[in-house]
Amino acid sequence: MPSGAVWGCFGAERPQTAPLAGREAGLGGGWVAGSTADVEPYAKILAAEGYTVVAVDYALAPAARYPLPLRQVGAALSWLTEHADEVHVDIDRLVLAGDSAGAQISAQLAIAITDPSYAARIGVEPTVAAHQLRGVISHCGPQLPELLEDAHGVEGWFIRTIGRAYFATSSFDEPHVHDASVAAQVGPSYPPTLVTGGNADPLTPQGKAFAERLTAAGVDVTTMFWPDDYTPALQHEFQFDLRLEAAQETLAATRAFLARVMR
Repeated sequence: MPSGAVWGCFGAERPQTAPLAGREAGLGGGWVAGSTADVEPYAKILAAEGYTVVAVDYALAPAARYPLPLRQVGAALSWLTEHADEVHVDIDRLVLAGDSAGAQISAQLAIAITDPSYAARIGVEPTVAAHQLRGVISHCGPQLPELLEDAHGVEGWFIRTIGRAYFATSSFDEPHVHDASVAAQVGPSYPPTLVTGGNADPLTPQGKAFAERLTAAGVDVTTMFWPDDYTPALQHEFQFDLRLEAAQETLAATRAFLARVMR
């Protein structure tokens, strides 16, 4: 397989599904850092439910630029198709999932899989069919990257810097950045989607915009957001801190979403 890792309950006669997780690197990594080790504990929790979880170590910016990670995750799907029995994957029941930059990559690839004209426009050839994709999970993803230009403070500077490294541009007002704005590109053929974000995460407004566009397109969307005054404040990637009640709620919502779309 392209560089990555696989977790699953391989004693089961048949896996329930194969959630494919893009690298779930956080604000400290974005499109420029992180590894599959970052998501191993969370992946093992889902694997214990009977799923096969595959994480892809896509190449990092600035050495690798957009849209290479999309193609690499697509190549991983192709590899899974060829090795489905070996790694206990039901290739006809896939969920694309990710956190932070991984959420953006996974969600954008889902458009390419379900919209051939979009795939042709961005130069990414789908490696699975639309009917094989059962859902998308987006935890705290930058689904409108052109809004990175408006980010403020130290966090804003950092977000803009990694965004420019990934998209190889000094301006987010470029055609290829707009193409990567998942919230602006989704249509009625998009699969059911779970979208989450913390109330203190600077990327949550993009998640909310994504959810609103999905709803407007008639897509089945489940959301997990919290009031601005919720305490403790939920930072970027809060869902990995399972000491938090909100993180436990998000995990429960993830489990419920997977169980529903995989029926």
